[in-house]
Amino acid sequence: MKVIFQLKLKKTFFDFNFYKTFLSENIIAIKKYRDQQISAFKKEIKSWKNNQETNKIFIEKPAIKISNIDIKNLKLVSVYSNMNGNIWKILVQLGDKVLSGQILVIMEVMKIELKIVVPKS
Repeated sequence: MKVIFQLKLKKTFFDFNFYKTFLSENIIAIKKYRDQQISAFKKEIKSWKNNQETNKIFIEKPAIKISNIDIKNLKLVSVYSNMNGNIWKILVQLGDKVLSGQILVIMEVMKIELKIVVPKS
């Protein structure tokens, strides 16, 4: 479906005095809005921290051998991301020995590359 809107442009100037008056007349409503916004953001952060499962990248131990590697005997460690996103690139292979600080995967989060590193060796 194609929708067409008529757009009218009008040349105006920014009236800084009007803007300052508007802000001073609406200071209580603006503060109330900002306080609600900050409160909602704090609740969201608390929810993320309380729900680590949504931010965890994990590997379950299969009971079979893959590529001649005995998965049952590997030391597996959970790795967490600060944000949810899509895994864009995996930089290690199953069975690789990794060192603390080594990049494991690169995630795409809101068009930003987020590097997930080994927390400990």
